[in-house]
Amino acid sequence: TLEIMTWNIENFPANPFGTPATVADLIASLDVDIVVTQEIASETAWAELTARLADTYDAVLSTHQYSQTEYPKICVTDRRGLVTAGEPTPMCPADSYAFPRPPLLLPITVDGETLHLVGVHLKCCGEPGDAERRQAAIQALETRFRGQVDNGGEDQIVLLGDYNQNLDE
Repeated sequence: TLEIMTWNIENFPANPFGTPATVADLIASLDVDIVVTQEIASETAWAELTARLADTYDAVLSTHQYSQTEYPKICVTDRRGLVTAGEPTPMCPADSYAFPRPPLLLPITVDGETLHLVGVHLKCCGEPGDAERRQAAIQALETRFRGQVDNGGEDQIVLLGDYNQNLDE
């Protein structure tokens, strides 16, 4: 089996329980193959965390940045020896309405099969228009991947992350 998990870690490492050591221990104890994490707010803390996991996991951090001081990123951590990651690509960087945080596309290969792993972190909170922005994001992703599949491109796609939507809405 291939076990994949997503986790919005909330401005890592700002949360007192989100220290690099604690998060590394948790990821190791869960024994999952891929973890897609949202809101990596410190590249230094992330480097410490990935160093703690280096015997078992590789990690890819998105390259986008909102401003000089703000850059909650998406990261993919994958089990070495099982998953081989390709080149990460931030998607939709020009569409700040639907994607204030660009999705991260990462081609991965598992047991000789390639698929597109896409991590998202959609617009959050209850401000007027936020639900419409999330809907626009989902529609843009559906259009992009439907076109990709219909034109003979990669059809193995895993889309996961923080949709910032309650299931009862």
